[in-house]
Amino acid sequence: MVAPFGEASVQHLRPGAERLAHAGAKTDDGFLVVNLWPSKEESEAAARDPRRLGIVERAEIEREQIRREHYEVAHHVVFD
Repeated sequence: MVAPFGEASVQHLRPGAERLAHAGAKTDDGFLVVNLWPSKEESEAAARDPRRLGIVERAEIEREQIRREHYEVAHHVVFD
C-alpha cells in the first residue's frame, strides 16, 4: 500500500494545489502521512478531492481509519 498511495498522491495534486511538503511512513499499526499546506482550508480541500478519495479507496483504506489533525507550523525550510 505504501508505494501506490505515496506515488499517486504526489502525481495527482489538483490544479492550483500548493502543498509545500509530503512525507509518508509505515508505522507499527498502519501508515502515517504528513502534508504541509499553506492553510487548513487547502488541506481540507485536498482531503475532499475526488481523485484523492479514489486513491484511498483503491488502497482499501476505510474512512474510519483516517485521523486528520491540523497544526499551525511556526517555521519551515525547503531544501533544494
